[in-house]
Amino acid sequence: MMRPLEVARLLAQAVDAHGDYFPGHSDGVAYILRLMASDADLPEPQVRKLQVAAELHDIGKLRIPAAILSAPRRLTDEEFELMRRHPGYGAEIAEAMGYSSEEGFDRWPIADVAPWIRHHHERVDGKGYPNGLSGDEIPLESRMIFVADAFHVMTSNRPYQRSRTRTEAMEELVRCAGTQFCPRVVAMIAHRNSRADVDEVLEHLRTVARKLPAGNRPD
Repeated sequence: MMRPLEVARLLAQAVDAHGDYFPGHSDGVAYILRLMASDADLPEPQVRKLQVAAELHDIGKLRIPAAILSAPRRLTDEEFELMRRHPGYGAEIAEAMGYSSEEGFDRWPIADVAPWIRHHHERVDGKGYPNGLSGDEIPLESRMIFVADAFHVMTSNRPYQRSRTRTEAMEELVRCAGTQFCPRVVAMIAHRNSRADVDEVLEHLRTVARKLPAGNRPD
């Protein structure tokens, strides 16, 4: 019998293949998060949960029509409204799963990551979805998934846009820090972008973050 986490990973692969949506996306986001978490000195159990959440973050898109996922254009307002439901769908799927039981790690309920999945499209300025949370109301793990997801999307070819370079993607994250993205989390990925002037980026993020709650500030 397959373990729940093995089933979850197969479902994540199904999401990436659903409507030729975005092959390898879930694994790519999980890899980026692993690097970010290692720089942030997060405890290993939390890192493992983050990786699982990253692998499952788009699982709710299994309930979105393939024609919308693979549309070679910008979505209509009606289509986007349907797309906005996928974090909630994904959280519901995670809540229904059993326990993770990987060798070398304690068992834990996969439902633990459901809130991180539900809120991975919330913005620090409160203009995200599904609940319009802002600042520290958004779980740190959700803010991390949001940034890693955006970075991977921007640096990958999509049906409706060309891929950006790592430098261009980093510049966009920095530009949107304090509104769309958490400056503290953008600082995590800045450390991993060798083409960026890290000191300059971090100073800019600190300036932006002075206007935000303490939990959003880069160290």
